[in-house]
Amino acid sequence: MKKDSLALVVRFTALAVAVLGAMPLGGSTLDAVKGAVASKHSQATGPRGPRGRRGPRGRRGPRGFRGAKGPTGQRGATGARGATGAKGDPTYKRTVLVSPVGTPGQNGTALRNALASITTASATNPYLLKLEPGIYDVGTTRFNMKPNVDIEGSGAAHTVIKGVTPPLDPVDFYVGVVNGATSAELRDLTVSATGGGVTIAIQSAVPLVLRNVEADASGSSAWTLWLHKGGTIEHSSIRSVSTCGSSCSVVEGVGIHEADNFDQLEVLDTRIEVSGAGGADYGIRGYATSGVVTVENSRIITSTSGQKYAYEQGTSFRAVASELDGAVNNVSGDSKCVGAYKADYTPLSATCG
Repeated sequence: MKKDSLALVVRFTALAVAVLGAMPLGGSTLDAVKGAVASKHSQATGPRGPRGRRGPRGRRGPRGFRGAKGPTGQRGATGARGATGAKGDPTYKRTVLVSPVGTPGQNGTALRNALASITTASATNPYLLKLEPGIYDVGTTRFNMKPNVDIEGSGAAHTVIKGVTPPLDPVDFYVGVVNGATSAELRDLTVSATGGGVTIAIQSAVPLVLRNVEADASGSSAWTLWLHKGGTIEHSSIRSVSTCGSSCSVVEGVGIHEADNFDQLEVLDTRIEVSGAGGADYGIRGYATSGVVTVENSRIITSTSGQKYAYEQGTSFRAVASELDGAVNNVSGDSKCVGAYKADYTPLSATCG
């Protein structure tokens, strides 16, 4: 009976679908047909039983292939650059930098002010005064170095301290444009001095230390270095050019003058050139009663036959592997040469003759 009823419902449903698909129906007619189908189905099958429990969830299917990467979008506009921050504090602790600020005279004032700002230098707290390339004109007032403060330029060709030799001092007698100080080295720069009378580039009452320095003096009678206690001069150039010849009251030209008793004056890898005076010119003039002058791997050049490469009065002169162009005038000291020669490479004797 149930099978016959189910078959009847299927046939009736198929007929209804055919009729509905074949002809247009109004809304009320369509509802009537749906109701009839539902009534027949209900009569044929009886009431619906309770809904059963949901079955277990099936396994997740495999992940599909990743799609192709889309094209890169356009790059956005670059944002505006922020303002530059303020310059940070210097990182140096014991170095003071000096820069050109204007004219050579203004630079010279800046140099003096920078040295004056160093007030705590000592043997255990040394300082360096570093000069940028430029010309620093200190005028006619002597530039006094400070103990335990080295002064360093940016190369002799580009860093120049210049000035006019100050007037003669009745106490200090001869004075220079630059005055040395205890435990203070001068290096990598040029010191240039001009003036009337005796022109001195560098004077020092304590042992002077020069490294990579060009010291030039030109004037009526030029004495480039005036020393009192010796020191060390290394990889340097000492040049003295006198301009008035025999018409001056002081007619000597001197590269290095040692005025007082001292222990040692070392001249290493250095060129000394003296010319122009009306009387004798001296490469090194030892005017003391004690001390040893040592010249190694250096050249002492004088321009005329009446000039001398060395003059000692109670001091000792030693020359090793050096060119000595001129004659030695030894008053009471002693002279010794090892591998020394003249400008034409004629060897000098063991006593520098």
